Amino acid sequence: MAVIGTGASAVQLIPEIAKEVAELVVYQRTPNWNSPLNNGKITDEEQAEIRATYEQIYESCMSSFAGFVHRASPKRTFDDPKDERWALYECFWLHQKGFAKLISNYRDLMTNREANAEFSEFIAAKIRERVNDPAVAEKLIPTDHGLPACAARRWRRSTTRRTTAERDAGDSTRPRSSPSPRPHRDRRWERARHRGGPPASTVSPAR
Repeated sequence: MAVIGTGASAVQLIPEIAKEVAELVVYQRTPNWNSPLNNGKITDEEQAEIRATYEQIYESCMSSFAGFVHRASPKRTFDDPKDERWALYECFWLHQKGFAKLISNYRDLMTNREANAEFSEFIAAKIRERVNDPAVAEKLIPTDHGLPACAARRWRRSTTRRTTAERDAGDSTRPRSSPSPRPHRDRRWERARHRGGPPASTVSPAR
């Protein structure tokens, strides 16, 4: 089986599909940044706390950037020494849920190139750390843009802590180095799907 693309939907689907098939080939044209959402089942204790603090949660959402419960940081990146910055990034990576990596991060993440580059470097280091094959890791790290914030290329978050390419048995799923079909070919494939089949001149993307 094959999946074309490694966008926001694909990174959610690929680990689930990989559980059910013997081999999964992922075709990737352009890598993008990916980090864990740290989602999970809500325990009875967490549910009780949510219910007990509903008014505070609502107030936080109504008064925060973009309507999220996460608190914005008053600090700029280089207000802290590097060891403290990377300790904060590690906390975001391991423990913080949802969009905290963006909203509760240093306030200049979206406006300071050096700050953005450093957090991108941290995420890249995490990808290299989690992927067994160095060649695969490099294919998963963007080289033409830093970590997008909210107005640029969409930053993907995955529910599973380890993506399929990062599994210990990750040989079964690798992003192929050949590019995905060109946009005009994608459009023809989409039109053909509604007619019940691809046009005779369309080359299979899996080639």
